[in-house]
Amino acid sequence: MGGLLERLGPIELPRPIEDEATKFVYGLVDYLYEGETPSNHPFLNSGIAYAIMYAGHRSPRSMIKALQQVIQYAKHLAVEKGREGCLCKIEGCTVVDALKNYRLPIFGTEVYALDGEIVDRITRMLTIEGDEERTKKLAKLVQLMIGEPLPHSVEEISSRIGISDSKLRELIGIANNRSNETALLNGLLIIPMGEFSALIDKVPEDLRVFLKSFVFRQDTREFISRIFFPTTDRGLKSIQPELDLEAAKKNLRTLLRWRGSGEFYLVAPELIERIYPNPNFLELDFIVDRNKRLELWKEANEKLIERQFLSHGEETLLDLLSKLKVLVEQS
Repeated sequence: MGGLLERLGPIELPRPIEDEATKFVYGLVDYLYEGETPSNHPFLNSGIAYAIMYAGHRSPRSMIKALQQVIQYAKHLAVEKGREGCLCKIEGCTVVDALKNYRLPIFGTEVYALDGEIVDRITRMLTIEGDEERTKKLAKLVQLMIGEPLPHSVEEISSRIGISDSKLRELIGIANNRSNETALLNGLLIIPMGEFSALIDKVPEDLRVFLKSFVFRQDTREFISRIFFPTTDRGLKSIQPELDLEAAKKNLRTLLRWRGSGEFYLVAPELIERIYPNPNFLELDFIVDRNKRLELWKEANEKLIERQFLSHGEETLLDLLSKLKVLVEQS
């Protein structure tokens, strides 16, 4: 047995696809309850599972760690309310507060499960001087969208934040305008979405990139898959930044033919990539040290935001590599 143990080493488990990873997170909760998960599930909705999946980057070990942290935080909240031994309902703000700057082992290094620095920057960006009430509503909106990163209906968001539908659209407009002014992202911060109402094989291949599938857990404990797509040209460009405006408008006219009922909003996938940092950036895979890789990637993003032009990308990366005394041949 001793010789066998010496030969044993860590193995790399394949990462499940997003839908399966989300179901895996729900399976972990069922395991914690020994198969007796209460009908009043600890998660407010499937967005919690998506947040844990993004934080863990679909790595089973990392998703387990992220879930443990969220549950511990929810237990802590219950104790603060005098309900020791209970678990507070887990919603978006719970996830953000629990995972903000929590270090998570992943891909041979450690990263923040959720980058608190970016969350704080967004909070500052959305501060409206002299209007504390709207500032608080914007902060609550962003926490909801980041901590539950799937499409939410206008009615649901309005009800949870405590404002009218028209006021919600106004707040989303402010968030997107502020994001554009500060060049935080290449596109929108919060994307208006519609639900796809046809068979996917009816959609041309080049338009399928705009279709985003999500799984939703039902009260029956079954999962259903729903497909959404952006309903504005700016929304399409947020998914595919290189798309020119005329092409975006043309694609939008086609996609809107398959729009179902309802109005939804989704946090930008680009923000998800930034706020749930991944040390395994393929663009920098020539840097063996993954901690250094993450550090350089974050610094490059900071410089791009400061300069506000993506055309500085090559120059920015060269600047950072020179700090490491890496010789780069330029053609």
